Amino acid sequence: RQAAAQSTAAYQRFAEQVVDVVVAQLAREGGLTPDAARQMWPYVMAQLPSIYCEGFRLPGNLTLDTYKLVAQTAEMGYGYVFGSPLLKFVSTPLIERIGGMLDAVANGTSGTPKLVEWSGHDWTIMPLLAALQKNLYPGAWPPFGAHLAFELWEQRGALGVRLVYNGSPLPLDCTEAAGLCPYASFRALLANATSATWRDECATYP
Repeated sequence: RQAAAQSTAAYQRFAEQVVDVVVAQLAREGGLTPDAARQMWPYVMAQLPSIYCEGFRLPGNLTLDTYKLVAQTAEMGYGYVFGSPLLKFVSTPLIERIGGMLDAVANGTSGTPKLVEWSGHDWTIMPLLAALQKNLYPGAWPPFGAHLAFELWEQRGALGVRLVYNGSPLPLDCTEAAGLCPYASFRALLANATSATWRDECATYP
């Protein structure tokens, strides 16, 4: 499915008009062969933010402008995947786990922790936001140290959920005046963001 998303005419134009320019610049400034630069350019976003935020010098002769160009190009590339059927298959396993944990707390299941922390990646947060609601993914690569919180609240005996990204509440379609999405509505949102056939589609097993 990823190959199908990347075989569209729009993605091919993006690859020819944008990626080739980035690859050439990355090779030139990073001291890489063109083939090496082409293979690694989508993945440097996992390393460059850490190097930059720690205050270290970027490798080779890479400049901050090139780093930003790589980031913008990667954002565009992922945007084509997020607009494809691949999105639900990427996000479903995590969404199912999140829903299960929320249900356990909501139902008062004995031994359920009130706080759960999971460590992921930038490319964990991006498809998750894009799958939950079309306008949630801001189109920008998550910054260094990005975090996403699913908060379960109880107000006047009713349960509600608030989604917070990097400290700011996100506007869910089901959010009401109190700033919370009613629990049943939020579970419906999660269900709509998942695929019941992801195991077969991805050839994975429990």
